[in-house]
Amino acid sequence: MDSRERVELIRRGNEYFNNGDMTRAEAIFVKTGYRDGLTRLADYLFYEKRQPLFALKYYRMVNRQDKVN
Repeated sequence: MDSRERVELIRRGNEYFNNGDMTRAEAIFVKTGYRDGLTRLADYLFYEKRQPLFALKYYRMVNRQDKVN
């Protein structure tokens, strides 16, 4: 994918995230490798949903060793 398409997908992913559609946001963030989005998704899973094992997957994806520890 080119950079323009990636930017558009990330915008759409952010909209999904902000509207609470985490499933669609996750798919886009993973597809584009959007580190900030994946970190926000992991934080949401860890702090809001209290699902640390699911959050761990995304923290590892973006190499956030500080959060993994």
